[in-house]
Amino acid sequence: MSRVDGLEAEKRNLNARIVELEKSVDQVRADKDREIADLRANLATTSTQTDRGADEVLALLWDRLARTKPALVEGHVKPNRQAAERLFDAFIELAYFANSFENQMRPFLDRYTKQNELVARPWKVYRSYEDVLETIAKTIAVTGGKPVGVLKMRLRELNKWTIGALMGGDAAVESVGAELKGQLQGPGGMGGNMNLTVRDYLRNDGDEMFRDHMLVVRSNKLSEVFKLTM
Repeated sequence: MSRVDGLEAEKRNLNARIVELEKSVDQVRADKDREIADLRANLATTSTQTDRGADEVLALLWDRLARTKPALVEGHVKPNRQAAERLFDAFIELAYFANSFENQMRPFLDRYTKQNELVARPWKVYRSYEDVLETIAKTIAVTGGKPVGVLKMRLRELNKWTIGALMGGDAAVESVGAELKGQLQGPGGMGGNMNLTVRDYLRNDGDEMFRDHMLVVRSNKLSEVFKLTM
């Protein structure tokens, strides 16, 4: 009987211990639920503050677009995420367009400038630059980004070279008549031999010489336009 009494006492002690453990587990659960609720509240607050900060930054950047001349956006309209995404998509398209355009112009300007040292030298300097896309990437880099003035200078120079090539080529075409007359009347033509015929002129590679002459003329015309735009 004493052994049974002892077992009963031990059972009561174990039951009391189980009750204490259950209370402890309930407390742990309650503490955990409270911490989770606090974390969720903090995340919601942080998210709200982040969204509010992002909205403020976007509004400031949008205002800069509205203050351009002419304005690129309506300043009184509040921007949203979709507008911001389209803004970045447009920027990407323009960046790749400018880079592709420059790469397409380089072979032409290699040929247009090589007959005149006044434009050949500055073109070689420009040719040594990194491409436009790399300049853009360095401009928008988070760490050590370049001033936007560097990109602005590159694009202005690209525009100057392009306009020079177009106007120089156009001026060269318009001067073909006068240049051909000068060639025919010059030392390689009738100026060297009054009895020279067109057949003789062609037989003496006159057409090749005239082509080379027009390449020089084109390069000179580009040089004149280039100097006007400096």
